[in-house]
Amino acid sequence: MPSNENQPRAPRIRLGLDGAATVFDYPPGVRRVVTSLLPRLAAAGHVPLVPAADEPERRWRHRELPRLERDLGLDGILSFTSAFPLRGRGLRIQTLHELPWRHGVQENAGLGHRLWARHGRRRAALVLVPSVRVLMDLEDFAPAAARRAAVLPWGVGEPFTLDEDPLLADAEILARLGLEPGRPFVLVPGGTRPKKRVDAVLQGLAGLGKQDLDLVVTGRATGQITDDLRVARTLGLEHALRYLGPVEDVEMAALYRSCHAVCVLSDSEGFGFGALEGLAAGAPVLVPPATAQAEVAGDFALQVHSGDLAGIGAALAGVLERHGTGPEAEQRARRRSAAAARTWKATAEGLQAHLESLL
Repeated sequence: MPSNENQPRAPRIRLGLDGAATVFDYPPGVRRVVTSLLPRLAAAGHVPLVPAADEPERRWRHRELPRLERDLGLDGILSFTSAFPLRGRGLRIQTLHELPWRHGVQENAGLGHRLWARHGRRRAALVLVPSVRVLMDLEDFAPAAARRAAVLPWGVGEPFTLDEDPLLADAEILARLGLEPGRPFVLVPGGTRPKKRVDAVLQGLAGLGKQDLDLVVTGRATGQITDDLRVARTLGLEHALRYLGPVEDVEMAALYRSCHAVCVLSDSEGFGFGALEGLAAGAPVLVPPATAQAEVAGDFALQVHSGDLAGIGAALAGVLERHGTGPEAEQRARRRSAAAARTWKATAEGLQAHLESLL
């Protein structure tokens, strides 16, 4: 039989990577995906394309990206958002992070997002979704687009994955954030967004009757803070609600490691970074069943419906009772180990495999 040794290798696909999320105002989860994957995909031969800070976003997407694709001889454009350049002759890869309107959530559910989710199939060769939950939503909403979709779970890495808890450094970080050393707290990452259900966590905590337990919330300032403060005052918990604002990743990792529980009770998430990052730190995580967070966390999470206020309180009471015990320490180690296996390297390799299949 003739040898294949000297036959030319089939060309690898070479795409431009839309780095708009590193410049423009995108949700933290989208930015996390882009900053984590860009260098890894660049190492595989793809080309990061990043707009100037003053570049109009629409011009960047629909004029500059096709021009760069042509000038650099690229095979296409990979967009980390639902919107992608329609011009140009190369491949188009679309990313749908979530379909929130399928779950009654208005945030990021505008007409533009809905149109891209439904009609992107007309030009996209591949639609990336981060969870089976999003794929199921897409199958119901736009079956033709779902037939071009592939599930690509996101990953987790440092500073959220560490072999040991750097307790001394964490104590310094917590003090800098204004939290009292040694005082227990429950964490709601990104909780200034309405869908994060800080109100449900507050009502769950109200039944515990504990005066030495705080509820720590991170995220950009929004009108939801006023609503949650009103709920806290009504329940007599205004002293316990601690709003920290946006925090850096190193600070966020310290909060995950130090908290008694992480509450990620959104009914609409495309993936659930808060759940995975919390598990990577070893923390107990509360998630609603049949959601992307439950899919990501699996058996390592405590599942409770966001509307089951008594159930939330009971779950938190159990977490507080087990905190510091031997079995809980073993469970924390298992959570960290399971989450650490979900690497960004594996995500990049999985994406590369999907891209090669397009050839």
